[in-house]
Amino acid sequence: MYYGVTPESLALIIADTLVDKGFIEVKNIRNVASILTEKMNRYRVDAGPLDDEMSTHQGSGNGNLDICYNLQFVQNEQTTDDAGSDKESLFRPLEHTPVYAVTLTGTIYRRIKEHTVMTRGKELVKTNGLVVQHFVVDEKGNFTFTDVEEPTIKVTHGELNENGVIKLTWNEPPGPNFCVVCYEYESLN
Repeated sequence: MYYGVTPESLALIIADTLVDKGFIEVKNIRNVASILTEKMNRYRVDAGPLDDEMSTHQGSGNGNLDICYNLQFVQNEQTTDDAGSDKESLFRPLEHTPVYAVTLTGTIYRRIKEHTVMTRGKELVKTNGLVVQHFVVDEKGNFTFTDVEEPTIKVTHGELNENGVIKLTWNEPPGPNFCVVCYEYESLN
């Protein structure tokens, strides 16, 4: 039960937020909303008519779900940097696992030197990331990439293993790089 909000409308709200935050392009909003709707419907459980003596969530007697989901959402987690000295980038495991692959979305960055500043008499080099691509992962674990502008150096393949390790394959060595990701995981209590 979604308290008057259908899975379809909630999925569109989430997808629209991902567009606003720059994680997906407007042209992909329907595909992302469809995937989110499918996922919400997959985990949807309708309330029964009454509580029973086996219920772990006794309440008003109006029919609790008798199920407690421990799914958590992570937003804007930054991976470790990869040196980018060859065509493969391998990042440390994501902070939370197991990751539901179909929920993994992200943005891929290459580190670039921005400028040098003086702070308290010391020279400090500030770096920033150049956005290369956005990605989404489907239910089979396949990565789909959307280029930002027309990068000459870009990712051609991505993998997520069961330990939450992301591996990216580039068309040529990218130099230092990292990702910012969003995903759902199961919290094991």
